[in-house]
Amino acid sequence: MISVNRKYVAPAAVERAGAGSAVFRSHIQLDENEKRGAAIENAILHRADPQAFPLTAAGRDFVGMSLIEIGRESLERSGVRTRGMSKLDVAQRSLETRSGGLMSTSDFSGILANVANKTLRAAYEAAPQTFRPLVRETTVADFKQVSRVQLGDAPSFEKVNEHGEFKRATISEGVEKYAVETYGRVVGITRQVIVNDDLQAFTRLPRQFGVQAANLESDLVWAQILGAYLMGDGKTLFHADHGNLANSGAPISIDAIGAGRLGMARQIGLDGSTLLNIDPQYLIVPKSLQTKAEQFIGQIYPANIADLVPENLRNLTVVAEPRLDAGIPRAGIAGSAVSWFLAANVNQIDLVELAYLEGQRGVFTETRHGFDVDGIEIKVRLDVAAKAIDWRGFWMNPGT
Repeated sequence: MISVNRKYVAPAAVERAGAGSAVFRSHIQLDENEKRGAAIENAILHRADPQAFPLTAAGRDFVGMSLIEIGRESLERSGVRTRGMSKLDVAQRSLETRSGGLMSTSDFSGILANVANKTLRAAYEAAPQTFRPLVRETTVADFKQVSRVQLGDAPSFEKVNEHGEFKRATISEGVEKYAVETYGRVVGITRQVIVNDDLQAFTRLPRQFGVQAANLESDLVWAQILGAYLMGDGKTLFHADHGNLANSGAPISIDAIGAGRLGMARQIGLDGSTLLNIDPQYLIVPKSLQTKAEQFIGQIYPANIADLVPENLRNLTVVAEPRLDAGIPRAGIAGSAVSWFLAANVNQIDLVELAYLEGQRGVFTETRHGFDVDGIEIKVRLDVAAKAIDWRGFWMNPGT
């Protein structure tokens, strides 16, 4: 991200300025440049996507200007004479010129970088992510492997003897390990884009990067559910020994969901004896089963009384995800159009953990003047990991 603090003026500078009028003018100039930069950003964003970025009053002064016209005016304001300059020269110089030797958010290149960043962030935030109810977000301090404790139930109470002695208890633990990794790409804004006034060229690609970052998070989370990754005990998430896998495949029905509900309720804590009585809250299905799942939980007055769906099952929330059908090609994981799942509320028991590097939640960008391109380069980065933490909050039926 571009982050330049150029407002602070040391007290010694004020003293050297006598009455301080020069310093005051500097403050005003910096404020005006930043306001102008924000107005230009708004105008460019509005031209690229009017619905997502409404035009502000300040942006109206620039919305009719081409990128070359904005670049030429930026050069003139920086003291560069542009009379006689070709469009290509204006584009090159405006991308290179920096105020005070640093890239600032009010420089032309800084403005374009902010436009690309805001376009990317907006696309990232708007991309659909059906996994959100199933994850608990967290942060980690570095890229080292971290251990997540799978807590057992609190120890059961024991009767206090006549001497008033309380016995010390211990909590059973299981451990899941993972490490955050870095994913990213670089996108360039070239002088040709400026000359051609091609707004779509440098807003469309960042927008696609934003969507791809959100898709990567989805791939990582759903891979934990679909893939055959091993848990801390050396077994896959869905395993007969975990008591969360149906004995045989069946379509969505009262009996099949009832069996899953019973299996989740009978899950035992890590102490080996405590019944957890977990209730499912989500019915997770591939897109191919979404309509059937919605029909199932939506039945209130069926024609046959035997088909009446209990109210508790009708309160399930359907989560439909196309990766369950299609699989996750980048991870080499196949999908299934018939398998379906149940999941508990993440506040009742851990399901999947989605971890970001501390202070780096979501997609981030860094900008520099290009070496491989005639322009500026924007590096898009995502530091993230996903890991299934506890199998007891899930149930899987292979379907038929």
